[in-house]
Amino acid sequence: MSLSILNKCTNSAAKAIIFRDDGCVLMQQRDELPGLPFPGYWTFFGGLIEEGESPEIALERELTEELGCVPGCIMPSLFEWTWNSDWASTQNYYFPVRYDNLSEQLTLTEGQAMGWFTPEELVSMPLTSDIYQNFSTIALFLGGYRDKMINAIEDRLISINNLIKKNERVFYVRENPSAISMQQLYLLKELAVLREIPVFRCCLHTDDQCDIHEMLMMHTQPVHIGPLKQKKTSLSYHMIDGVADIYLYNNSGEKRGKTRIDSSDHFSARTIRLKAYEFRSMQTLSPHAIFIEVASGPFKDDDTIWFNK
Repeated sequence: MSLSILNKCTNSAAKAIIFRDDGCVLMQQRDELPGLPFPGYWTFFGGLIEEGESPEIALERELTEELGCVPGCIMPSLFEWTWNSDWASTQNYYFPVRYDNLSEQLTLTEGQAMGWFTPEELVSMPLTSDIYQNFSTIALFLGGYRDKMINAIEDRLISINNLIKKNERVFYVRENPSAISMQQLYLLKELAVLREIPVFRCCLHTDDQCDIHEMLMMHTQPVHIGPLKQKKTSLSYHMIDGVADIYLYNNSGEKRGKTRIDSSDHFSARTIRLKAYEFRSMQTLSPHAIFIEVASGPFKDDDTIWFNK
């Protein structure tokens, strides 16, 4: 175990989701200084809670320091999220603040810029991970003040990542080479959350006839898939974020093995190659899972055989 992990500090922070009635949110662009995490990324205003402070009092202090005032009424916390890294674990509290400061000018004293943005505009900006990993919660809140928001977010994601929409559950890349960032992976998963779709995939191959099928799979909740097998020569799973158990079965439906794939455990498998023509199932154990599934092509519906007792 590294010294940095042994000496990890635990902090708390309060963040403000400052919004207007048109559904826009006020963002802060971080400075670009040596050693500062996420230089130039966009984030919410706020900061660490000092000893003896409540989150609300800390947020009032931080907003006064960063903007010159508290620009509206601080509403009850919308959600909490723990930011873990090798050097710190920070419990964050996110408070909506409805902007009503029409007479006093906001003065930026921390960060290099600030601005008002719609949820779909945020999709194309470099965001700190607390925002893109909780994007659906933030967008649903802001969407109460704006119509057709989810369609606008989807259109922006399709444009940025050069995708083609087959249906709400399946996207394809338009051409190769293609590249999708970690932020965009999470935002595609969060789009599926907004659509209330439990299983979503983004195919990195351009069509069903490709010899190799590589699929970014997103489970937005714990789900059980299978048992099933396929008339294919190869299959593998590679976990990016999440935990799932892979069960193997004989032709009578009896379990004959289990492997856990876990992105957070160095002693669990992260990747597994299977015999596609043997029955298997997957049980997601984490609140969500993002993984890559690679299989031989081409794709035909009748290649998949589901086990029936």
